[in-house]
Amino acid sequence: MIRLIEIPRTETLDTIEDPSRTSGFVSPAEDYIQRRLHIANLIVGDATNTFYFKIDNDQMRFFNIIKGAIAVVDKSLPIIHGSIIICYLDNEWLIRKLCKRNGRSYFCIDNSFKTCIEVTDKKPDIFGVVSWVCMPTK
Repeated sequence: MIRLIEIPRTETLDTIEDPSRTSGFVSPAEDYIQRRLHIANLIVGDATNTFYFKIDNDQMRFFNIIKGAIAVVDKSLPIIHGSIIICYLDNEWLIRKLCKRNGRSYFCIDNSFKTCIEVTDKKPDIFGVVSWVCMPTK
């Protein structure tokens, strides 16, 4: 059996109330401690509204979005002219640039209106705005 011995504390000899706690100066090395970078802290603005899509074609190559890339989609961002969006149109998921001209809406794969799909009357389901694109190196 272990018995705890209590030693009386004297103010003259025991200046620290709790000697198990350390006191003094902070280590100068603490200024150089680097936190580990977590990619989600950089690319995710709103965790509950962020989703990931893997790109399966090269149709958006003009915007440097190629097959195998991961699109980070934030549903909380406003859908405005010039945004790269993920949408569901004609039973297909698409990644496109949203363009508006003369009150009409278009989904584009480049900056010319020659290859755009007019979607004003189709009422597409826009899932969210692409905030980041993570590209493979191979």
